[in-house]
Amino acid sequence: MPQSRRDFLGRASALGVALQLAPSAAAQATGSYGWIPSQTEAMLTSFGIDVPIIQAGFGVSASVAVAAAVSNAGAMGSLGGLNARNAKDRVTALLAATKRPFMVNMILQSFPTNPPDILPICLDAGARTIQFSWGIPSAEAVRMIRTAGARFGVQVASKDGARKALDGGADFLVCQGAEAGGHVQAHLGLYEMLP
Repeated sequence: MPQSRRDFLGRASALGVALQLAPSAAAQATGSYGWIPSQTEAMLTSFGIDVPIIQAGFGVSASVAVAAAVSNAGAMGSLGGLNARNAKDRVTALLAATKRPFMVNMILQSFPTNPPDILPICLDAGARTIQFSWGIPSAEAVRMIRTAGARFGVQVASKDGARKALDGGADFLVCQGAEAGGHVQAHLGLYEMLP
């Protein structure tokens, strides 16, 4: 773990710049990135992406065009702002815009968007990675996801939240710090909370 916040941010920035400049060259030269942590390589392999960047599913800003651009650049795009009227069309449009992996973001707390009934719509339309925030999906939702051959992750903001998500069957976690934008559930900064 880096020794200071400056070191932490510096390493993250340097990694992002290096990957932006030559992600495929590094992978081709060594058969893997070789210079990034093995946990990051495992994440890249698991998600089928080339760049360790996962776009936030930030409401309507996480549009089909943005998610497709992020996925087509080798990272993981994310589709947000879904509701019962647009979910099928937006997932179908994203599948047409990219052959690369992407995820669908769903907010479980009582927000006007993302009602629970959109999960089967998204899965039926072809979404294979779902990321939940503000709660843990129900056992019924997890069964739907598994039946569709999909996987899911949960955005967490505490050790307790991480335990609940893993106990609920989450395949991956997204750790949110207080510096995140949008609907922030964290009370600590990422640097303090992540360890």
